[in-house]
Amino acid sequence: MHIVFINPIASEKQLCVEYRTLLRPVPHIGLAYLAAVLVRDGHTVEVVDQFALHMSNAQLLTHVASMNPECVAFSCLTPCVNNVITLSHGVRSQCPDAR
Repeated sequence: MHIVFINPIASEKQLCVEYRTLLRPVPHIGLAYLAAVLVRDGHTVEVVDQFALHMSNAQLLTHVASMNPECVAFSCLTPCVNNVITLSHGVRSQCPDAR
């Protein structure tokens, strides 16, 4: 199975240059652990970090759709809930066969 994990930003305001200079992207260890187990079990896994890649929501959705995933999962902290809801609707419309 081809699985895509998304580590979303809280809002697209985080993409502004001033905000990005305050924070440094760090690997999401939880997604790394999940990906490692899934790869070990024979799945193809990709992790997309929206903040580290400086992607807008539209760019992220285009990127995820181009990967043709069978399953899409989100990391979600409380500040990211509204953006995850927005992104999940976008993923559902662009990747209707994904779980």
